[in-house]
Amino acid sequence: MPRGFSADEKQQIRDQLLEKGRTLFEQYGLKKTNVEDLTRAVGISKGAFYLFFDSKEELFFEIVDQVQDEFRQKVFAQVVENATSARESFKLFLRVLFKELENYPLLYAVGKDEYEILLRKLPRQIAEEHLSRDAQVMEQFLDYFKGMGRFREVEGQLFANLGVSLYLLWMHREDMIFTRFGETMEIWIDLLANYLIPEE
Repeated sequence: MPRGFSADEKQQIRDQLLEKGRTLFEQYGLKKTNVEDLTRAVGISKGAFYLFFDSKEELFFEIVDQVQDEFRQKVFAQVVENATSARESFKLFLRVLFKELENYPLLYAVGKDEYEILLRKLPRQIAEEHLSRDAQVMEQFLDYFKGMGRFREVEGQLFANLGVSLYLLWMHREDMIFTRFGETMEIWIDLLANYLIPEE
């Protein structure tokens, strides 16, 4: 049975689990990282781990939520700092988003099927909160660019689908038969921006 920890020790251990967990999940992936790896990195017993998280999946999703916040702030900071017209700012947003995404493997390392399995392993409230935050982020993106100028009226789900389509293109960049993926991506960014912001 794990020994008791003081309030300060609990906070330090929790912070270390989040920090070391991010490193391990980024390096080895969720499947190949087990609870023993996490506890060894922090210096606690396996039993003690469950004082902080019910599963490695719960730890993983808390880390992903933190990473998403960090990623979103970093992307928006660059867009706001260099904002011009609505259309050009939207193009910049997409360019920065996919450039920065390469530095955040946790945001694209889990496939759709695995992601759905992970959600089912989480307590319902945590899964719903995670999905709700994702929807809120999408709405924030949409509201920001709508506030900048003439933006086509699109329902949130359609906007999300358009974004996912571009994301899937980026995810399969290594599968392209020919080179010049950068130019291909740029054309799709132009097409999407011109559709969503038809006039300025």
